[in-house]
Amino acid sequence: VWPDVDGDGQIDAAALLIDEEITGSEGGFLFAQLPVGIYILKAVKPEGYEATTELEKQLILVDGDAGGGIEINFGFTPAAGGSDDPGDIGDVCDNLGSTLYLSSTTGGWMGDVRFRDEDILACDGANGGWQLTTRLRDYGITIDVTAMAFLPDGTQLLVFNRDTNLPEIGTVTGRDIVHFDKATGQFALYFQGRDVGLIRNRERIDGLAVLADGSLVISLRGRVRMADGTRYNDEDLLRFVPTMLGNETHGEWSLYLDGSDIGLGSAGGDIRDFWINEVAGDIYFANRSGFRLGDQLVTMSDIAVCHVISLGDDSACELEIFWRGADFGFGDEKIDAMEIGAVDLLAASVDPRSDDDSIDDLEEDIFDTEDEFIFIPLIVTR
Repeated sequence: VWPDVDGDGQIDAAALLIDEEITGSEGGFLFAQLPVGIYILKAVKPEGYEATTELEKQLILVDGDAGGGIEINFGFTPAAGGSDDPGDIGDVCDNLGSTLYLSSTTGGWMGDVRFRDEDILACDGANGGWQLTTRLRDYGITIDVTAMAFLPDGTQLLVFNRDTNLPEIGTVTGRDIVHFDKATGQFALYFQGRDVGLIRNRERIDGLAVLADGSLVISLRGRVRMADGTRYNDEDLLRFVPTMLGNETHGEWSLYLDGSDIGLGSAGGDIRDFWINEVAGDIYFANRSGFRLGDQLVTMSDIAVCHVISLGDDSACELEIFWRGADFGFGDEKIDAMEIGAVDLLAASVDPRSDDDSIDDLEEDIFDTEDEFIFIPLIVTR
């Protein structure tokens, strides 16, 4: 809903958005308590559909409308070759061949699956379609997940985008890692960032993986200077080898992947979250701002893969697009946490429609800026 100050039926250039809402396939929404005035209602066309009505309509509210309501309808029909069942949009996940776990920066719908920004979705490569596997609100968590990793026993490591208070732990920050056992609903502090030099806001964790030897690979939101004077950038991946974890965290940092060596050093080239296949030597990652591989655009809903040639101070890899979110019904979202798993959490999936609260469709990361894109040359040496 936008104000139409001059009443010309157009969204004014200086107008501020009043309210917005994401609805389901049969959705409607009541914009309540709008004062008398002239407004523009704008609908966004769902992917795979064509509009049968105009996408912007003028709404005039006068005193006589008080206590009543005006119904405005928008119409859509499946595009040629599209599906008339919104749940089918995720069926192409069966081409993935593995289970991809995602968390988005905002809430929304995937087919008939509703999710919030703290929830974890699964695009199941074995069975096709989307499932909601972890609804953290059931455990008292209502803030965004910015990084996650799964342990071999099926428990999860989570990072939240801002301070939150957890039972039995107290306050954790975006520089801490929390261990979550979904079976018991219990949280425990796994990694305390301040103990190992992460004290500034820009040193929040936005990417996480666990290697076979138990060491952690971490991406940070901004630049960091460690106690020994070593500097790392937001596009780098850092390895942390722990000697102690939990309420007292100790260990050593080193450079795992130099992001500038592989072309991510330009402004906005921050890795958002990632998953490492140590056997194949591949790093799958989402990016905060989007970039180009040759003539291909990698958006914030996509996943790229780095086929590692070398790591450390002289990092090199071949980059390519692994997964396009738009092809899987995820094109309107921005990935902020991801995992590709052999860990089977799908058996414990939850009813995606059992929560009747409104969707939080606003990004909680106040440091996100407008979309930017960086450009990386396409490497074709394989």
